[in-house]
Amino acid sequence: MIWRILKSPLVSGPLFAILLAVVCLTYLSPDHQFFVAIGGAILFFLVRRHDERWSRCFLMVLSIVVSGRYLVWRFTSTLDLDGVLQTVLVLALAIGEIYTTFRVGFTYFQLAWPLRRQIHPLPEDEGSWPVIDVYVPTYNEDMAIVRTTVLGCLAMDWPADKLNVYILDDGRRRSFRDFAAQVGAGYINRADSTHAKAGNLNHAIKATTGDLIAIFDCDHVPVRGFLKKTVGWMIADPNLALLQTPHHFYSPDPFRRNMSRGMQVPPESNLFYGLLQDGNDFWNATFFCGSCALLRREAIEAINGFAVETVTEDAHTALRMQRKGWGTAYLREPLAAGLETETLLLQVGQRVRWARGMIQMLRLDNPMLGRGLRLTQRICYMAATTNYFFAMPRIMFLMAPLAYLFLGVTMIAASPYELAVYALPHLFHTTMTMSRLQGRWRYSFWSEIYESMLAPFLVRMTFITLLAPHKGKFNVTDKGGLLHREYFEWRAAYPGVIMAVVLAVGLVSGIWAAIAHYHETLVFRAMAVNSVWVLFSLIIVLGGVAAARETRQRRRNHRVAASIPLTMFTGDTQVTACRTLDVSMGGCQLDLSPTLPLAVGDELRLHATLASGPITLRATLIDRHEGRAHVAWIMPDLAAEKQVVALVFGRDDAWSQWSDFPPDRPLHSLYMLLASICALFRPYPRGQSDAPPPPAPPPPIAEEKLPARHLVIPPPHPSRTGHSNLPLVMVGLLLCGMAGGAQAAPAPPEMAPVEEAGESVTAVDDAHMTMLDVDRVSHQPLTRARSLAEIGQEGDMVLRADAPLHGLGVRVGRDVIITGGTLALSGRAHMGHAAGPVAVAVSVNNQDVGVICPAADGAFGPVSLPVSPFFFDTHNRINFRLFMRPATGNAGLAACGPDARPPAPDTARASNADTWVSISPDSTLALTTVSLVPHRLLSALPYPVLDPDAAQTPVVTLAVPDVSDPAVLQAAGMVASWLGVHAQDRQISFNVTAGVPAQGNAVLIAPNQPGPWGVLPPGPELAVMPNPHDAFGTILVVTGRGMADVTTAARALVLGAEHDAEGAYAAAPVVHPAARQPYDAPGLVRTDQPVTLRELVSTADLRTHGLTSGTLTVPLALPPDLRSWRSRPFMARLQLSAPEGDVLERRKSHVSVMLNGTFLHAYPLVPRSLNPFRMAGAPVEHDLELPVWKMGQQNTLRLYFDVHPRHMTQAEAAASPDVVELDPSSTIDFSKSRHFAVLPDVAMFASSAFPFSRMADLSETTVLLPPHPAPDTLAAFVDMMGFAGAINRYPATGVSVRTTDMSVDDTITGDILIFSTLDGLGNGQAALALAGYVRGPSLPRRLRMRVMHPGAPEPTYNLTEGAVVAAQSPFAAHRSVVAVLGGVPAALPAMMHDLRGPATMQRFQGDMVIRHGGRLDEYRTGGLYTVGHMPAWMLPDWYLGGHPLLLCGLGGLSALCGTFWAMTVLGARSRRRILNDDLTGDL
Repeated sequence: MIWRILKSPLVSGPLFAILLAVVCLTYLSPDHQFFVAIGGAILFFLVRRHDERWSRCFLMVLSIVVSGRYLVWRFTSTLDLDGVLQTVLVLALAIGEIYTTFRVGFTYFQLAWPLRRQIHPLPEDEGSWPVIDVYVPTYNEDMAIVRTTVLGCLAMDWPADKLNVYILDDGRRRSFRDFAAQVGAGYINRADSTHAKAGNLNHAIKATTGDLIAIFDCDHVPVRGFLKKTVGWMIADPNLALLQTPHHFYSPDPFRRNMSRGMQVPPESNLFYGLLQDGNDFWNATFFCGSCALLRREAIEAINGFAVETVTEDAHTALRMQRKGWGTAYLREPLAAGLETETLLLQVGQRVRWARGMIQMLRLDNPMLGRGLRLTQRICYMAATTNYFFAMPRIMFLMAPLAYLFLGVTMIAASPYELAVYALPHLFHTTMTMSRLQGRWRYSFWSEIYESMLAPFLVRMTFITLLAPHKGKFNVTDKGGLLHREYFEWRAAYPGVIMAVVLAVGLVSGIWAAIAHYHETLVFRAMAVNSVWVLFSLIIVLGGVAAARETRQRRRNHRVAASIPLTMFTGDTQVTACRTLDVSMGGCQLDLSPTLPLAVGDELRLHATLASGPITLRATLIDRHEGRAHVAWIMPDLAAEKQVVALVFGRDDAWSQWSDFPPDRPLHSLYMLLASICALFRPYPRGQSDAPPPPAPPPPIAEEKLPARHLVIPPPHPSRTGHSNLPLVMVGLLLCGMAGGAQAAPAPPEMAPVEEAGESVTAVDDAHMTMLDVDRVSHQPLTRARSLAEIGQEGDMVLRADAPLHGLGVRVGRDVIITGGTLALSGRAHMGHAAGPVAVAVSVNNQDVGVICPAADGAFGPVSLPVSPFFFDTHNRINFRLFMRPATGNAGLAACGPDARPPAPDTARASNADTWVSISPDSTLALTTVSLVPHRLLSALPYPVLDPDAAQTPVVTLAVPDVSDPAVLQAAGMVASWLGVHAQDRQISFNVTAGVPAQGNAVLIAPNQPGPWGVLPPGPELAVMPNPHDAFGTILVVTGRGMADVTTAARALVLGAEHDAEGAYAAAPVVHPAARQPYDAPGLVRTDQPVTLRELVSTADLRTHGLTSGTLTVPLALPPDLRSWRSRPFMARLQLSAPEGDVLERRKSHVSVMLNGTFLHAYPLVPRSLNPFRMAGAPVEHDLELPVWKMGQQNTLRLYFDVHPRHMTQAEAAASPDVVELDPSSTIDFSKSRHFAVLPDVAMFASSAFPFSRMADLSETTVLLPPHPAPDTLAAFVDMMGFAGAINRYPATGVSVRTTDMSVDDTITGDILIFSTLDGLGNGQAALALAGYVRGPSLPRRLRMRVMHPGAPEPTYNLTEGAVVAAQSPFAAHRSVVAVLGGVPAALPAMMHDLRGPATMQRFQGDMVIRHGGRLDEYRTGGLYTVGHMPAWMLPDWYLGGHPLLLCGLGGLSALCGTFWAMTVLGARSRRRILNDDLTGDL
């Protein structure tokens, strides 16, 4: 039942389209794609064993699926448009691939169901048979060629009174007129040769009256049964305008004759006449090929004669007839044979004319435009008219790897491995499927040979014809010539020779570069891949060149292989049976018994029985060798010549072996190609140079011409009823000329919720500092050492010659006085080839503190450098500069250590690229400080409760007397998040107490607290007061008359409501914050539109100090659920501004861009554009790609400006008013990304509080706490709120708090956070109903466990020591629950500490993390769900990206559905196309 449903076209068609889209749009890693490629190849070979129509369809559909995957990957992941040259070359190659894809698609369309039309029987009544006019057009061809064709036409089996054979002589030669009269043919000429062959045919149509017209080129000799095998279809289908038969050639084309293995390869024309025309017939789109065809007079007259606008009048005529609704047909049986071109140059000229005609058709009568054609017909004609556009793509494909080898241009931006696993399956399936479809008609790689030879000659003609389609004229192809000696046809081969030489040089350079860079894996692989590509191109080009070695052609009469039984009569009446081996118009070769007594010169009589009757021919024995004898015909008269023509050309089976070639085997085909190339370099025959030259041809005899006037001589047979008698000579027919024409308002920026008060506090401090304040200094000094890693330098700080300067920012608190400092530095140095020792100058806030001199082995430290306390400020910068010390022995040798002073920055720069110094992140800075009494002002908040400039991670105390009211807890969460915003430290932590602490700072959150307002507050109040127990401590009071007032005061505090800037307390106003939107947190880069750099950093941070080198840093915080399709890079448009004129060294100055420590690109600082319209001083724009795989949630974009001023010292450069800057209007665009995450994922929660941080104010978050939470439980809660504030840079004004004794049900529509002990969960247990440890593992997981661990018990989980559990919410789809649990309250803040700690955060993975002693174990226990939106075209990547076997299955199912649909639709079409089902044959 399912099988029957799948075979229905209404089901299989849409299913195929859906599966094809899914399979093509899915990106796999190279390793996974490798398995898919292997699966596709196995499937191909399994199906290839079958030789039926369904297997052909399946292989075509499978090839489409595989190629679709490649093309989607190619155009979404590998186009690197970096620079003008690379952009032009990459786009050219891409356009070529698009064209080639269309060509392959057109070919599959044409070969989908070759019709294989059979002969239609004629009516039994000969009286109903039509009158046939046979046209043999000629212009300048030799009589020997034309007479054979005319004799063959006259011998066709058709009633004599219904057959008229005409010689259409555009050369107006008297000998042709006389010959026509001699043999009984008609003769027609005209006064001029306007429109060449088309004009000749149009003139003949008006002078004759036959119902049907058979046309044969003057070298095409028909078999006797031509008309009886073709006319049946014209009678059966009155709408049939054309029946075309194959053009078979009994002489070899230049490729077959000149190449050593060429005769083992099918002729070039066999593909078109053996398959493509048969496929066109299926779609009723067979077109006229100029000869060997039968046409209906009525149809030709309906279009006013043969088309004359193009040089391919035949195909254009068929197109015009089909636009009028006429049908065409094709009979795949060779019923005539002709001569091929004799030399490669002639064939090139012929193909160029065909190409010009097809392009003219495209320009003047585009098949895709205009009326009268079905879509299927348009496609077939479009395939023909665009076929000769292959020239440019073919040259591009052949020469493309040289762009990388010579110019360094990356044509396909992918690793060699990725290119191989995506491109090779595409090439394999295309090549092998074509091999299977073309079989014995065209061998693999030979199409490339033909095209590579023609391509250079077609390029110029293609462009000229596209621009001027009316140019060009009809040229007659010379045939029947002789070649007396071998020679190399340079005129046809010189483009190929040039390409071969260039490719050979590229191959040598590629191999050399691969050997030289063998240790650099990427370079080696790139060189190797391009070298292999060049080698294949070289083989193809040399194959075309091999065809230019012309072989001798001394036979005027070409031999035709034929096995004809004969009876031989010798002079003594001896009778012997024999057979021919080959025949020609000059004689034949016989297979005779060696014992037969015959001598050279003997005359023989050969008797044969043909379909036309018995014949007897006279011949002379001219040679005999063992069992073979060569005889020459004796033709004393015309009758004997007719008999020879009947024997050689007139047999109905004369050309039945035209397709007798073994099926294609690609590897054997490649072997034959290589053998032919090797034969190109064989020496010429030794005797050729010494052989006497061929006798000079006799001087041409001026052929007598007839007068330039119209002449029509009908065939000499009686007139027929229904037709008027024609006079013998008709002179003065006036023909009319035919003329052809070509149809021819932005939203305002959002206010920051919290006012920056750093500068204002400093100003207030300075204004209010008094002697009394100085006296109130703590007498307890504190010394604390911090490593450079703790300060912010995570890895080694490396100083190089091209980046000799590095700096590190250091903050100290506002309420401290530094009394001493020491730097202890250690590291290593590498001298390289430096011409002297290196050293590092150390300074603090531009004040020198010492010089570090590495030892001879490069090691140094720890080197202790004391730092004067007067050098320090609140914000400090430690700079390290690499320089070269003077050589040993100089008087000016720079000292080392704390008292040493380095030379001027511009006098001792390191120049050797191998020189570097690495400073260890374990180096330390120790500071001794004493505390000051702070100034307590509301305008300075959160200082002094929280000092953002403090050196250590802040710990804040929250005093919450009543923890039973959720409103108080909600206010505490808001305040904690606000402190996190200002701390900008994800590790901010809190202590929760019931009252004011005995020492230090605190925030008191409670109703009805006393203060400057009295015993009870009059309303919502805020105050900053001294800690009653500690003079150096400060209490921030958030209070009111009730919990509503406390909430109002807290909201006013965190949103920065206005209050008395000079006062220490104020009434809090009611503030209603605007509704937030997802992902609009100030701490995140906007992803809904491009952002400018001025939105991310201050303008001052984007420029250098004068004309000195320096590093600019741009932080980029991104949401963790950001996804880019196919990992496509995000784009940044950088605008670099530098002073114009001669201020800078243009060649040296540049900017290097790094992302998260990875080098991306280097750009010039000054414009190099030749654009005359560029304004002076305008920024230089560069498009920068930010690779997705190098980006995380916290990113740093660093730009190192390497500035080289001209004629300036370092001091002058630093003092220069000119600056180099990154323009603030530069943009970074993340708007093409999508938000989508697969949850539960504890790692995303640990890194960015996701999914709760999706809303900046946590307005979609509900927090569940026990009814009377312990201080440690509350500490974990407020730690989380501070963490969220630090991430989002916005306070949690929308968070909702509930206790676990309240209802926990579907009224909670958002995300849920739980902080509770196990025994305090209460109703909160319902929120964890879908957690893996509660519901148990899913069925697939249980089955996997039983297979992997048979007999193992069900896992149990002990959460007593602490756990973080993530699961899907049971109350709302796509919502999350995260619970921080433990057996005791102290376990909760410990888990929060680990969750945010840099050293332990990486342990938080899966959907559950449990503490076991000092170890954190992660688990994946439950199912997955998604959050966010992903477009349908991105879903395959997400779902199938990690399942190559499933993708293989879907690809096979897609091919199967496509085959079902194609077989059903095409089979129905075939039955409608043929009048009788029995008149189609096997493939």
